[in-house]
Amino acid sequence: MDPEQPNRSPPLTRSSGRDRNTESNLTDIKRAIKENGLTMVFGTGISISAVQCSTADIDTQTRSDAKSAISWKGLIRNGLQYLGDIYERSLEESERRELACYKECLEQREIATEFKSLYHDVIGEGENAMLDSIKRLHDSDVRIMTTNYDDLISRRCKLQTIVPKDEQRLRQFFSGEDGRSSILHIHGQFSQGEDAVLVFVGTGQGLADPNFGSLLRWASENLRQTGKRHNVLVSDQDAMPNSFLEAVRYGDYDRLPSFLSELAPSVQNGA
Repeated sequence: MDPEQPNRSPPLTRSSGRDRNTESNLTDIKRAIKENGLTMVFGTGISISAVQCSTADIDTQTRSDAKSAISWKGLIRNGLQYLGDIYERSLEESERRELACYKECLEQREIATEFKSLYHDVIGEGENAMLDSIKRLHDSDVRIMTTNYDDLISRRCKLQTIVPKDEQRLRQFFSGEDGRSSILHIHGQFSQGEDAVLVFVGTGQGLADPNFGSLLRWASENLRQTGKRHNVLVSDQDAMPNSFLEAVRYGDYDRLPSFLSELAPSVQNGA
């Protein structure tokens, strides 16, 4: 289910239904931000929400195509299209038939949106509730990681991209030597801590991705002993993923941008 257009909901308070465990987790998250020890991992749901939040002058079809292109299904579809366009001549006949079968299974259709032009064509520099809330968190010295291939977060926050194979920059990223000037793309990008508290946002079923599993296994084995709790933000409609992460529920999908924004200002205001 895609997040709907966010509206400006009033902030949640203890009296509006948060349970004691959620309040405790939020206190830990805010303390981690204050101590420069928070890492947030953003998934595909964030990019889809950013497209939905876009205030750029785009038509409904362009918005729909962009959301399809950056979904996991869209990513696979575009990968198959790329193989067909670039490498099909070098494929064996049996491989071409197999490629055609995969395309048919994914209900292949032409989608004009490309990652390299996504920010310029669909997002732009106007107000975007989703991306602006992440920028406020980054400005509060939150370390940012993503499972996404697009560059929406890095463009809005003006961050340099790091991929896992770049070991030197990876060490600088986790040690803080990069001055929070980078974003780690766990799966790579289309163009190419012990004291930490981890919060996963917009990852949804992506937590079950085998490529993502190694990070979760490492975190589970190495971070439990620190005594710190690590969280995943989930909507009230979603089931809690089966992992060591503790759920923090933020309400309906359209509450996520304002929920994230509430975290950063609370630190800036000394809360």
